Amino acid sequence: MNIYNDRKLKAKDLIPIFILIIAFSIFGYFIYRNRHMIIQIQSISPWTIFQLSILVLFSTFQNGLINFILYQAMHVQIDLISSFGLATINTMANQLPLSGGLVAKGYYLYKKYKLPVSQYISATGALYICFLSTNGIVGLLSLCFLYLIQKVAIPGYLVAGFGLMFMSFIVLFIPFNRLKIPIKFQKYSDGIEMGWNVLRSNKTLLVKLISIQILSIILMALRFGIALNSFSQEVTIIDSMLIASTSILTQLVNIVPGGLGLREGLAAAVAAVLGFDPGVTFVAVGFDRIVSTTIIIILGLYFSYVMGKSVVKGEFSRDKEIANNE
Repeated sequence: MNIYNDRKLKAKDLIPIFILIIAFSIFGYFIYRNRHMIIQIQSISPWTIFQLSILVLFSTFQNGLINFILYQAMHVQIDLISSFGLATINTMANQLPLSGGLVAKGYYLYKKYKLPVSQYISATGALYICFLSTNGIVGLLSLCFLYLIQKVAIPGYLVAGFGLMFMSFIVLFIPFNRLKIPIKFQKYSDGIEMGWNVLRSNKTLLVKLISIQILSIILMALRFGIALNSFSQEVTIIDSMLIASTSILTQLVNIVPGGLGLREGLAAAVAAVLGFDPGVTFVAVGFDRIVSTTIIIILGLYFSYVMGKSVVKGEFSRDKEIANNE
């Protein structure tokens, strides 16, 4: 029995190695897809790269803080360091198509903490809708400031777009259990309702998460502002806030790895409305992506190995305990 367990341990030890291979493959794919941008940004100053790097680390930390606060409220005893690591792995895996980060995070939480997948998915869905609404109201407030203070003409479709984002929270209050909806969609509606119940039952938790999301928008705005100014685009913090508010929409389209090109395209479209060069904006936001993704993949490689190894160790310990009981 001990020989069997030793063999099983050696086989499972290969899992972190496979994770590293996948992570390196993601990094290689990312560099290949962005090789033209890498050539264009060789003239960017090291100070600009340093500033962006610090802000990326802060952004990743606040994502980890969201993990920590949310999963602690769901009775998952995850520590802050693991929450931070999970945020980096989630972002790194999102460079794969089909919500790789969503799957990776859910797998880890289930294997390590036995968090039911249904509960994880439902809370994630409800949280996304809350954040989408938060980004919408930040976008609307930015538009109001631009219109009232800077006298910028605001197109109606931009107001409508951010208005729809803000109004998305209404979905959380729809009584799906009283509506006749197709069975194939019922599991999704039940899941969102289940996740929303977790959030609305704890108002303090909801306020904390929304406050952190607003901080996330501010950090993203600072990153975009630095990147755009490095390409001679004189943007204000309000301009950057407006552009940053659209970034959450790229998470709706998970076929393209990391929303590659979609975030840049949305930023360029909003920048064009504000009177900035959309082509330069596209490259500047792409520059921010290169810096952030490089840092995330470096951190993700480390945490993938460490946290993957902890999952394997935990499974081996359980297998050994079961074998001894037998």
